Amino acid sequence: MPIFLSATGTASERAAEARPPGAMTYPHAAAIQAATGLAIPGVSIHDRAGCARLGVTAFTDGEVSHFATPTPALHVAAHEAAHQLQHAGRTRDAGMGAEPHAHAVADAVVSGTSPRPLLGARGSSVAPALRPYTEIPAATQTATSQWMIGSDARVADNGLAVTSVTDRHVCYADPALIASADLILRAKQSGVRLRPGAAGPSGSAPDGSGVRSTVECIAQVRSATAGGEVWSDCGRMSREVQGIAGTDTPARGIYRDGGGTERETSPGGTTSIRDEVLVGAGLGADPASARAAYEAMDPAARDAFAQAHGLDRHAAPNVGESYMSVRNDALSTAGFNFHWGGVILVAGGDRVTFENFARPGTTYGTRNLLWYFDMYGPPSKAGQTWHERWAEGTGREGVGVGAPGMGSMTIPTRTSADPSAYTPGTPALSTADLITRRAAATQEGERMALDAELRTRWIRVTVEVVSAQESTDEVYVRAAHGGRSRETGALDMRGGDRNTFWIPLSALVPVSGTISVKVYESDVIWDDLISDIDLRNGPVSDNRPRDDAEYHTTAEFDR
Repeated sequence: MPIFLSATGTASERAAEARPPGAMTYPHAAAIQAATGLAIPGVSIHDRAGCARLGVTAFTDGEVSHFATPTPALHVAAHEAAHQLQHAGRTRDAGMGAEPHAHAVADAVVSGTSPRPLLGARGSSVAPALRPYTEIPAATQTATSQWMIGSDARVADNGLAVTSVTDRHVCYADPALIASADLILRAKQSGVRLRPGAAGPSGSAPDGSGVRSTVECIAQVRSATAGGEVWSDCGRMSREVQGIAGTDTPARGIYRDGGGTERETSPGGTTSIRDEVLVGAGLGADPASARAAYEAMDPAARDAFAQAHGLDRHAAPNVGESYMSVRNDALSTAGFNFHWGGVILVAGGDRVTFENFARPGTTYGTRNLLWYFDMYGPPSKAGQTWHERWAEGTGREGVGVGAPGMGSMTIPTRTSADPSAYTPGTPALSTADLITRRAAATQEGERMALDAELRTRWIRVTVEVVSAQESTDEVYVRAAHGGRSRETGALDMRGGDRNTFWIPLSALVPVSGTISVKVYESDVIWDDLISDIDLRNGPVSDNRPRDDAEYHTTAEFDR
């Protein structure tokens, strides 16, 4: 988790101040200098306390590299040496950004590939800045005993989510984060549900907010086969995440208009969503002119436009929403024509997706085990956003959307309202309170959240047969609301018998008022109504004799 920090004073003053105590020979200096052909311009110190304070394994401040251990992994040392070369003006960033460039240099040094093509005058100069970096090599994990997952890891800045760079099915997260995300997915009737598993890795959060512990994040997919295979088509899998499960509901693009108000496009495909966003954002009166205006922007203007409207590297879909990148076929036919990724966790500015994509030989209905978790960062982390990895670079396994710089766009999408603002606290409400709130709710997201919680609740009906209509009565319960109803099976009961019948509220949702609960005795010609209860708050009882029988019935909610 190396970081590159700003500093004050002259380089010589900072180096002199940093040398005592802890000054040491730069780790792996011979290997790094042989690979780069450049002398490391600064010094290094063993600074366990400083690294612990920042929650990192190493950082570079001016010409001084600080290491948590005097024997860091080669990758860590080479990464920090690259920062020293950047800061000393010995190299620019090769157009990659400071952190991806330092990481690429370190990768080359470790792999034995020459990093020299990455060094020199190409790209931008690197100004001192705080740049948390979340990819933690397996060697660094072993050296520091933190975030140990057995493969290179991506760790959210706040330490609440972890995925693997190479292992497809590896995801860990804070248990409360898993629970809150699952509430949102449940509210959206997503085909992906989350549950916590065994204890996972722990370590210092990259943003310095403290030590974090995680558990395995297990994804259960409704559309999966018995063997665990899921849709290979990226869009279909994304829409399964977004819900409603099994419906392949068309998505709508999300953007901000010129006044900053969030808007949605009409449901549609990738190009229609893109065109409607460009027109809605005010670039033209029709798709052709809007696309031409977007293509004519220089990179800085295009990024400013994207920031104003929540697009490209500034796209930030919520849980149960999706990233969607679409190629500009007029400028490029490289790579994928589009790619989707459904978001299942949001940890601060970092987002974890559940993704798949079509390979040769697959069709729209193909399922496979090649799905994977991935993590994407916010715009402050150069090279780590979805847009930079998929639409301006190459995504998973070296495949991207279009060609870099050729007008591929990234747009957040959703298939239904966002319930995230309403899900916290709903499990603590009584069923009666949920029904009251559901009746008053005006926002679709709130209605979704309340309905999702109501689907977990039950009606409990306790029937005591004081005197049976016949020697043995066939007793059953029927609940109804809003034209929807559910009956239990019939049970033989005699005088003195008592039984509790259960009816799921999921059969009656949406529920916004009184529920009719009736108890019947089944007969050949017609069934006799013995108890009749209107349930809104509970418990409610009906002990009245009727039709030569007397049942003492109580109806209530389980919570």
